[in-house]
Amino acid sequence: MFSAPAFGLWLVRTLRQAAWAPLAVLVFHYIIRHTPYREAMDNPIHFLGGAAIAFFLLRAIIFAAPLIGSLCPSVSYFFAFTSACSVAAFWEIAEFASDQIRKTHVQDSLYETMFDLTFGVVGAAIILFIVAIFQ
Repeated sequence: MFSAPAFGLWLVRTLRQAAWAPLAVLVFHYIIRHTPYREAMDNPIHFLGGAAIAFFLLRAIIFAAPLIGSLCPSVSYFFAFTSACSVAAFWEIAEFASDQIRKTHVQDSLYETMFDLTFGVVGAAIILFIVAIFQ
């Protein structure tokens, strides 16, 4: 079991060194969502979102080594990738729920939703590949 101070240090380190990536994508999305560029930027935003969340999760796993034990790199990358894919799926579920409950029109079609998921997964895979090469 880990202590509260150790958890606090892990949380601060993770937020400071890795949370900037998904936050930057969210801010970017917020800025362009009501502009004429929204449709053109939808796929790149999902790509960047997948990359950002995978980067965040990988750093969180690495920083958590004192708390949970050290994982071999392949397990860390696999866990970060599968977790990022789960986040992408839950994001699309949230968009669907918003459309159903709040009567928004975030998801236009199954085709668009599948592209969103695909770009998120590809973004996660590419960033993890790049990080693995340069680490």
